[in-house]
Amino acid sequence: MRIFHIMDKLSWYPIKKEGKDYAPETLNNEGFIHCCKIDEILMVANTFFKGKHGLMLLVINQKKVTAKVVHEPPYETPTSKYNFPHIYGPLNISAIEMEIELHPKEDGTFEIPKELFEED
Repeated sequence: MRIFHIMDKLSWYPIKKEGKDYAPETLNNEGFIHCCKIDEILMVANTFFKGKHGLMLLVINQKKVTAKVVHEPPYETPTSKYNFPHIYGPLNISAIEMEIELHPKEDGTFEIPKELFEED
């Protein structure tokens, strides 16, 4: 199963170059790395990143993640119909299968990157 993480691309390039595990601030502050499933990408991008430029979508093979991955509702809305994948530990770079630049449209919203369909 593929899961996805949206991040600033300028933060991604040094991590990729050094080949280090990815450990964003949320791992220290909240205890996990926020991810989403393919059908949640647009909701997450358009809710939390609308109009932002310089974003990267990491495509992660969940089976290759060495940390624990838990699919659970957001803490703020525990009765939510969504169960987001949360990675409870650093993300090993070897689990990342693809990286795709995300660019907002003129109105600031995003579309599913066509590269995701080319892989299927």
